Amino acid sequence: MSSRKCIGILREVKNKWERRVALSPSVVRSLTDKGVKVIVQPSDLRIYRDIEYENAGALVKDDLSEANTIFGVKEFPHQQLIPDRSYILFSHVIKAQPYNMPFLDACLDKRIRLFDYETIRSSSGQRLVYFGRFAGMAGLIDTMRGIGERLLSLGYSSPFAGVSSSYMYPSLEAAKQALLSVGKEISEYGVPAAISPMTFIFTGTGNVSQGAQEIFNLLPHEWVTVEQLQQLHLHPERYDNKKLYGCIVSSEHMVQHQSSSAFGQQKFNKKHYYDHPDEYQPIFHQQIAPFMSVLVNGMYWDRRFPRLITNHK
Repeated sequence: MSSRKCIGILREVKNKWERRVALSPSVVRSLTDKGVKVIVQPSDLRIYRDIEYENAGALVKDDLSEANTIFGVKEFPHQQLIPDRSYILFSHVIKAQPYNMPFLDACLDKRIRLFDYETIRSSSGQRLVYFGRFAGMAGLIDTMRGIGERLLSLGYSSPFAGVSSSYMYPSLEAAKQALLSVGKEISEYGVPAAISPMTFIFTGTGNVSQGAQEIFNLLPHEWVTVEQLQQLHLHPERYDNKKLYGCIVSSEHMVQHQSSSAFGQQKFNKKHYYDHPDEYQPIFHQQIAPFMSVLVNGMYWDRRFPRLITNHK
């Protein structure tokens, strides 16, 4: 292994449509200008072309063995790990995910120094690398494409039928322009009356949810409270099918303490819920789901907490 500073950039292989990359050509240029050698694995799928990395001073080739530190986005087949290197990526092992334990075993066997983005935190313990605004944007764009296909399968044409997956747009601006066209069609012709009012339920208030809401705001819409959401369905004459309805729900709309017998009967204590989730039971499936057209899930969840919703009847 060379003593010269040299980093490698992986070709992402997690999914067949994976176009992401850990470092952009502009970042690579800042590194090569400082004398750092950068090797980039070639990819015909990646959002940036190989020539862009070459123009930034990088060497494009499959062999990363010269690199001391190797950057990626997601994990890859553990057989390809190079011994005695440092890897920086989302490894999906810190929660002991069963499917990826062979990757962790290989890291140990090959003396890999593994830096997981998920464990990079501030002095106060806050994560510094995480899903953010763009994840929410991409997620809702993809959701809208799914809505269009779902409605077509049910026999309804809708403005959403023209939405493409987020990775198909050359830029965020192009995606937004496409959504503005969808919004214009909704304003003029509406969504099918049989599926109105069309309600989008947003969970979470962090970066992901905010990014999704930013895309939703491109379309004709009205934000409603949980109480107004229920009234929309009880009084259908009050809704307008030429706009969408959005509702942001929080923990108090998802669970209640086991000692409570009715929604809203006992004042909800969010800190107590986070500290003692086992004392709470789900109510989302009763209070929100019956009035929901689309669930935009932007919140954190793990097994300690009640499930938001299941496919059990």
